[in-house]
Amino acid sequence: WIHGLDSSGKVTQKILLGGQVRRALPWVHWLLPEAPRGSLTLLPGSRLKRWFDLAEQPIVEGRNHEGLAESAALIHGMLDRALAFGFHPSRILLCGFSQGGVLALHAGLSYDKRLAGICSVSGWVGAGLPDCSGREDLPILLCHGSDDAMVPVDVGRRSCDSLRNLGYNCVSFLIFKGLRHQLITFQFSEIAAFIKYVVPEKLASPRSLEMAKDGLIVWLQDLESDQSIPGVVGQLRSLQWLLPKLAHDGGVAEVHRVLREAQESGYHPSRIVLGGFGHGAALSLHAGLTFEDSIAGIVAVAGWVTDGMLGPSSEAKSEQLVQMLHGADDEKVPIAMARSNWQLLESLGHKCVIFNTYKDMGHEFKAGLWEDIAEFVNVAIQDETTVRLLG
Repeated sequence: WIHGLDSSGKVTQKILLGGQVRRALPWVHWLLPEAPRGSLTLLPGSRLKRWFDLAEQPIVEGRNHEGLAESAALIHGMLDRALAFGFHPSRILLCGFSQGGVLALHAGLSYDKRLAGICSVSGWVGAGLPDCSGREDLPILLCHGSDDAMVPVDVGRRSCDSLRNLGYNCVSFLIFKGLRHQLITFQFSEIAAFIKYVVPEKLASPRSLEMAKDGLIVWLQDLESDQSIPGVVGQLRSLQWLLPKLAHDGGVAEVHRVLREAQESGYHPSRIVLGGFGHGAALSLHAGLTFEDSIAGIVAVAGWVTDGMLGPSSEAKSEQLVQMLHGADDEKVPIAMARSNWQLLESLGHKCVIFNTYKDMGHEFKAGLWEDIAEFVNVAIQDETTVRLLG
């Protein structure tokens, strides 16, 4: 999945996790490449994550875009690595949003092997697309919001016509009524159906996917309760666990010390997840979001935002992956407060915060939460296959 302008793979990851898209497609291995930063003619002086330059808005289809060919070559390199790892091209689907949708079309249609399909959300066609050349039946899904002002829906319609004129006979155009230029969870019900159609479930996987990952989970126990850890260890048996015993007055500085010691012992910050319940969750949020390095992820169960955290996020921390889990019947930390804390973090520029509510759960830690936490950790700490495929 290729992200859009001024976005990131982690923002897409937030949607995939929050909407349980990954869980609906357990046989799919997701790659979320990151665009380099560059200037944009449309916004002089800017340095944004972008796959190619844009000179005008609203978008007009069929134009040349400086940098698009180079980005397509990057995606081709990723596809080559996937083939080398054992993925057959008929099991590879390219998807993307906005600029990412444009790139998915151009990279997918110009690749020297036929892929399983292409999905472009709120995208368009640029200049220089190849004709079908024996790929007449390649499944292509174009999705568009009816109220998109940045890439008008008519641009999407004409892009669909352009593809058909080039001989692509299996192009579907789907309009989401009332949707603007955005990627949100409910769109994935249709996208997931397309994915299931072009890459149906298959038991066999490339042997490389069996490669283990290494990492560390630092879990802060609540001072007033106890959580059973063994239930999740089996799902994350390749990871190490650290359960530091913090003093009752232990604070952010002490957690930072634990994280630094983990780094000194050989764990890269991108291989560390920090989490906790109750007071431990509040401390995890505060310590994780104020630590000098971005870590793989932060898990907060029945936690809250402390006053010391208030302040705009830095550019580096804006994409910190965070999972907030909360009981709808929590009386100690009411759900309204938790939801307000989540909205506060987003208003401060934290773009990758996932907020999940659980019915019939109070201020407690139920064993079933570990399934969601395990899924989050497995995504946050990337397996070696993903790291190598992304190059």
